[in-house]
Amino acid sequence: MLIDKAGVFDIMQDDDPQNIKILTVQEVADILRIHRSTVSRYAMAGELRSYVVGNRRLFKDSDVWAFFENRIAIESRVDLGYRKEAYIEHRNHTETET
Repeated sequence: MLIDKAGVFDIMQDDDPQNIKILTVQEVADILRIHRSTVSRYAMAGELRSYVVGNRRLFKDSDVWAFFENRIAIESRVDLGYRKEAYIEHRNHTETET
């Protein structure tokens, strides 16, 4: 049984079980080129979806890449045609709504 940080059972509805690659903390750290403790911190904060099996924290590769895609730097957003000030203004506005 796979249980995420919130204790919710994940049936993997949208993933074909034969195509899912399960990664360890160290493998995620290697992919993202960050320290293992940083991976654990993101996972424990709920920023990076993880699953606990026994005493191991595991990750689906699709969740790791989704996390990575959501980390676009402001400079990259500017390159994509966004004005930096407009982006910051939008971000501040959305944070106050939640």
